Amino acid sequence: MLKGRPVAKPVFFAEIPGMSRLLFCALGLVTPLLLVAADQPAADTKPLQAGKDLPGAFKPFNVTGPRAGKFHCLVTEHNFEPGEG
Repeated sequence: MLKGRPVAKPVFFAEIPGMSRLLFCALGLVTPLLLVAADQPAADTKPLQAGKDLPGAFKPFNVTGPRAGKFHCLVTEHNFEPGEG
């Protein structure tokens, strides 16, 4: 400790006056909400393009075969080995 110089005392949250504490808490809670709300996702101008993945779950509609006219996933039925025969 240096002689003759005042030592800075740390400020604890309980020592902050009531109105200042309220504003401090309000800023701490509102600021992150405003930052999250301000971030808008970019609009995709062409969502479906050849060679791109589909933007969600895909339910295949069978046109031929024993399940024609129904929604059925052949990958779930045969895994990744769709043999013929």
